[in-house]
Amino acid sequence: MKHVIIRLTAVVMAATMLCGCVIKEGESESDRDRFALKTFGYTNLSLAEYLRIMSLAQIVNRYIEADEAERQAIDERYFPTMKIRQDDNGIWCLRRSGEVLYSFSCDGSLNTSGSRWEASANSDPFVTSNNKITIDCLAEGKWQIDIINVVSYPFIGSGSYEITGGTEIYDADLEYQPIFEYEISGSGYIEQRASLTSGEYFKVEFDIVEPLAYRADGGFVEGKSQIVVTDGTGAKPVPDFTANLTGGTASIQYSIHNTAVR
Repeated sequence: MKHVIIRLTAVVMAATMLCGCVIKEGESESDRDRFALKTFGYTNLSLAEYLRIMSLAQIVNRYIEADEAERQAIDERYFPTMKIRQDDNGIWCLRRSGEVLYSFSCDGSLNTSGSRWEASANSDPFVTSNNKITIDCLAEGKWQIDIINVVSYPFIGSGSYEITGGTEIYDADLEYQPIFEYEISGSGYIEQRASLTSGEYFKVEFDIVEPLAYRADGGFVEGKSQIVVTDGTGAKPVPDFTANLTGGTASIQYSIHNTAVR
């Protein structure tokens, strides 16, 4: 099998892009390579949003289990612009100006093996009404999260992932990024729909073949994903490729035999 390897650097862009990538000076700057790298960045941006929702669930669980004094401290630290309250149906809701941004239906502690939480994210004006997030606790500090139609602009995504939680990142802002270190594996897809943007349609399918590690000092810094991109006609703008992250540096390896390059 013939491969082409392009060495690139992955960087974290605070708030607006949790994992993005740039090409080093003197290395390949072809449109194909840039497109592949940008695609990889978008998959990681979506995964970072799912991890942020996981972080929200962990803090909501901490709030539920806390006494009144601890709850006030959690409110002040993690939710300075939101309020966490339980509605008449027992659903825990995060509200801003009276509007529900996130809701969590909790079956036991999030850290108890066998418990299941169901959540919805209503914080994006483009979000679909049928978005759903299910979090199943596999063991303390380890969960399966199933995503259906969750937005990370300009993409909407679905997938099934296994997440292992780590230490808290104390200078992270929960409104914009995950606040724990994580490892995530699994597979899913993101697609750029007409309802989200007037740009060209793309669907990106990815399989995390080596867990992606999210760290305090650089976002996603380790791991490997296999990625397939198709456009609205079913054509592939770039060959199928594998993105490998080592120490924050990504190598893109193309499978040339799979497709033609336009």
